[in-house]
Amino acid sequence: MGYRSFGAVWLSSKAKEILPTELLDDLGDWDLGYEQHNVWQFSYWKWYEDSPNYPMVTAWIDFFFKCDVEEIAYDFVRIGEDYEDSEVRTGLKFSLDRDWSIHNWYDEEEI
Repeated sequence: MGYRSFGAVWLSSKAKEILPTELLDDLGDWDLGYEQHNVWQFSYWKWYEDSPNYPMVTAWIDFFFKCDVEEIAYDFVRIGEDYEDSEVRTGLKFSLDRDWSIHNWYDEEEI
């Protein structure tokens, strides 16, 4: 089986323009979700950054680094199976909150 992650990527128009073909093809395997807003989501993806067996992960990391260096807007959020394993790359579009709160919408007697 293996460890799986869930998440999404948002690409500005400029980031989408410079996206390498291999990554554009990779997006085709993701859930389109909000393509009109340049947001794609993924689920059950093996995200091993240091493994030569996952070259697409390395390609995405390299792309994110290029965007950072060239100051091109993008965002990436990933939630791993372990509580501590989560990341938000730039925080321009995504935030991550693994906390919970109680909403008192109903009185206990109404439920």
